[in-house]
Amino acid sequence: MTEKRKQFYNDQKLQGYLLAGLIILEFVLVLLMLLYFFVELNNIIDAHLYRLHDTQTASWPEILSLLALTMGGFLIVNITALYFAHLVWGRYVKQTIYLFSAGLDKIIARDFSDNPPTHSSHHHIIVLLETWLSKEQRRNRQIRVQVERLESYAGKPITPSNQREIQKILDDYQRLLTQ
Repeated sequence: MTEKRKQFYNDQKLQGYLLAGLIILEFVLVLLMLLYFFVELNNIIDAHLYRLHDTQTASWPEILSLLALTMGGFLIVNITALYFAHLVWGRYVKQTIYLFSAGLDKIIARDFSDNPPTHSSHHHIIVLLETWLSKEQRRNRQIRVQVERLESYAGKPITPSNQREIQKILDDYQRLLTQ
C-alpha cells in the first residue's frame, strides 16, 4: 500500500520564473543556432560552389561537423541552464525546509515567543505555519492575562461580586484553552 501525497511541493511564482527563463533561453538559442548554421552553411556552399564536379573535395564532412558543433553547443547551453535551475530550486527547497523545521522545533519546544517574520516570498506552507504561530502567541498572551487576573484574587476572601468576576475569568480561561 503506497501513500499518495496530498500536498505537492511547488511554488507557482518561482517555478513560473524558471520556466519562462528556460523558454526564452530555448527560443534565443534556437534563433542563434539557426543563424549560425545559415551563415556557416552559406560559407561552405560558397567555398564549394565552383568545385561542384570535383570528386576529391566533398562538403558533407564539413556540413556534418558544423551540425555536430551547433548541436553540441546547443546541448551544452541547455545542460548548463538546467543545472542552474536545479541549483536555484534546490536552494529554495532547502531554505523552505529549514524554515519549516525551525517552526516545528519551536512548536515542539512550546516556544511561542515573538520572532521576526521571514521573507514573504517563501512557500505558502511557511506562511501558514507563521500565521498559526502568531495566533498561538496571541492566545498565550491572553491566557497569561487571565492567569494574572486570577492571581490578583489569591488570599482575598471570596464575595458574591468576586465570585462572579472569578467565574467570568475562569470561563474566558476555559474558552482560550479550547480554541
